[in-house]
Amino acid sequence: MRFLAIILLSLLAMPAAAATLRPVDSPDCFAALDGVIETGDFDRISAALDRLRPQDGTNAEGHYVIPDRSVCLNSPGGSLPEAIRLAEYFFDNQYGTTVAAGARCLSACAVIFMMGTEDYADYNILDRKLHVNGTLGFHRPAFTAPDREGYSARELEKSFEIAIDATLLFTRLASRAVRRGTGPMISIGLMEQMFAHRGEDFYFIDTVEKAGRWDIPLYGYKVPETISLREAQTACDNSLNWTLGLETEGTGYMDGDYTPFWRAMIGRPDQDTASLLYEVYSRADLHSVISCVVHYNTEAREYMEEGNWVSVCGAEEDFCSLRDGDTGGRGFRPEVIFPSALPLRQVPDFARRIATEAGTRNTAWAASEREGCLTEEGSVFSVINVNEFVNIRANPGFEAGVVGQAGKPPQTAVLSSARSSSRRLARGPAAGSRTVLAMTSHRTGRCCGNALRTM
Repeated sequence: MRFLAIILLSLLAMPAAAATLRPVDSPDCFAALDGVIETGDFDRISAALDRLRPQDGTNAEGHYVIPDRSVCLNSPGGSLPEAIRLAEYFFDNQYGTTVAAGARCLSACAVIFMMGTEDYADYNILDRKLHVNGTLGFHRPAFTAPDREGYSARELEKSFEIAIDATLLFTRLASRAVRRGTGPMISIGLMEQMFAHRGEDFYFIDTVEKAGRWDIPLYGYKVPETISLREAQTACDNSLNWTLGLETEGTGYMDGDYTPFWRAMIGRPDQDTASLLYEVYSRADLHSVISCVVHYNTEAREYMEEGNWVSVCGAEEDFCSLRDGDTGGRGFRPEVIFPSALPLRQVPDFARRIATEAGTRNTAWAASEREGCLTEEGSVFSVINVNEFVNIRANPGFEAGVVGQAGKPPQTAVLSSARSSSRRLARGPAAGSRTVLAMTSHRTGRCCGNALRTM
């Protein structure tokens, strides 16, 4: 019986060269796979990987070293069955995968990319990374057959069986995990997106949201050494949305002023470290408001596996409090601090902005040590999150008398002796806003002053 079906993961508009594997001298990888993946490539490429494979050894100090075994991928796709065999080989033999700057990994190539793993002592971990200037795209398998009339029922049945078998192989591959307790290598959500796109309509991993949600590590940018309360709030939102499979609409930030949700605190962990702890409340669409304690611990980046050194207590709907000493949590990679809608190409510039602004923002948002937020003569307040001006009132509420005004940042307001040190401050009407938020104590936590902070 002649089988007419050909299962592909990309429809190439013009002929292209078959896949090749070559050694490279690059910090990203030891070898590069380029070209279209065709029938017969598995035997040739797997044999080449065996020959080029970097071997374990010892360093100058005599310590056992497992070398980087990542392969750079640059392919438009090709045969799904052949790509699945290669992807299984990468997974079983601990080959990492990389899409470098300027490279394109589409269709069947994306399946191989998702199966990148690394030998981490006595178990495996994920080892796949996408450069912020690389291109990674998914779409559904395509079914093609020669254009002629007179197909028999048996031929059509067999073609359908081949398509189902290929999908089954892919599903089995996607369901693998690097070790007990971890999620699948390709989540069901990403598979859904993949099968919803066909032909040249690729599902591209082009935002922080897509990379973080589908567990695709990023590189190609300088990670900020410190963050502010703004990034901690975003980490809380992203971690809950990604972990629980929630929508991201209404969370995160991109442009304009930033206002934390409900209340916020900044503190330090018990251990001797320079990193701060941030307590924020998630804006995720949950049945209740969840607090997060975010620990951005840059000192842990070298020894935490898979880059998961941003700890978010509360990411799995646990209630966490800085007052109760809740500092543990689920680990995330640093991209959790970026706005979910941020395009990957903009990540390097945004990371530089964070590094530049973090110190000033932390100073402005530092938790008050005064019980009840009582103010003293000569206190200086920075003004944030207002469109034109903010009224400083003697007490919370619009009925209280106005004792001063402050304009847009970076202007400041100074309390003189005419303003009693026992008076609280309230945010007055700004550009039509009807919101009134009193400057109350971070310790009591009744509300947070989103307009003003003692400097």
